[in-house]
Amino acid sequence: MLKRIRQLFSRVPLVYQGAALLRLVWLRLTYSGGGAISAILLVGSRQGLALDVGANRGQSAIRIARLKPDFNIISFEPNRRCRLALLVVKLMLGKRFRFELAGVSDHNGKATYYEPFVNSLPVSAEGTFLQGNLDEEMEERLGKDYGVKETIFPVLRLDDLNLSPDFVKIDVQGWELNVLRGARETILRSHPVLVIERNRHNERETTQYLEGLGYRKLDEAGLRQDGIVFVDVNGDNVFVRQSPA
Repeated sequence: MLKRIRQLFSRVPLVYQGAALLRLVWLRLTYSGGGAISAILLVGSRQGLALDVGANRGQSAIRIARLKPDFNIISFEPNRRCRLALLVVKLMLGKRFRFELAGVSDHNGKATYYEPFVNSLPVSAEGTFLQGNLDEEMEERLGKDYGVKETIFPVLRLDDLNLSPDFVKIDVQGWELNVLRGARETILRSHPVLVIERNRHNERETTQYLEGLGYRKLDEAGLRQDGIVFVDVNGDNVFVRQSPA
């Protein structure tokens, strides 16, 4: 269905982009929980800091703000095409929200970003720093006639920002392990709850890396035991710090 919608609007991208902005407003008005982002409720404190890595248009930031109204939120998104949407999110959420137009990685500098297009419509949600992520599964989602544009974007390490997050969401289309390697000291210091998109290119390595930092993966049953009832982790993994023996 989503592929057909993209193909339908691919020749009128301004209409598609306008509809995407309206969806953000609707999300702000209607979202009340659900999805793996609800794992932020595992954080017991009323106030805190959430990092949204791979923000796209700011959908996760809106959900976080609904679930934790007193949290500060920082979103990271390298794609300049998402700037207008993130400004709309800023307008809705106010001073507790800010965003950085940069990617997150295991080094500071620059990296090549690969963004698919269907006709003239950029598919920003599928953009990635990992070229190998644009494989046959991408063709199934977008169709055979998609193209790819390469752009150089700045990247940074979370460890260099001196942040103490309580919650981190990572959705970076196969670049998850790079993000985690650049956030090692931040994770060891702050022990945030982590929500990480599943990706077949690195899911096992990501899990092993976090286990080495003292984390364990929670499934839906484990989340329900912790009181998170309305959650569907399909497509994402939730990690929490292991309790001391």
